[in-house]
Amino acid sequence: MVAVESLVLTMTGVSFGTVAALAGAVPFSLVRVDAVLPDQGPGIWPAIVGTGTAATVVTSAATAHRALRTPAVEAVPPAA
Repeated sequence: MVAVESLVLTMTGVSFGTVAALAGAVPFSLVRVDAVLPDQGPGIWPAIVGTGTAATVVTSAATAHRALRTPAVEAVPPAA
């Protein structure tokens, strides 16, 4: 379940982040260099997506591991 949630969060973040980045980069690039996109290498977008994906998966897995390391029977005190 954590893997599915990480995948959904990553895909949502990549899609909305790409749209937001284009909304800022295209007008700026048109004004500065008279081109639709900046003159950066093609590897910048995959590098940013990879970093975001790694951060999402690592934090989700670490949080799930920390939450699930104590069995629920031990974590909840008995009713008085």
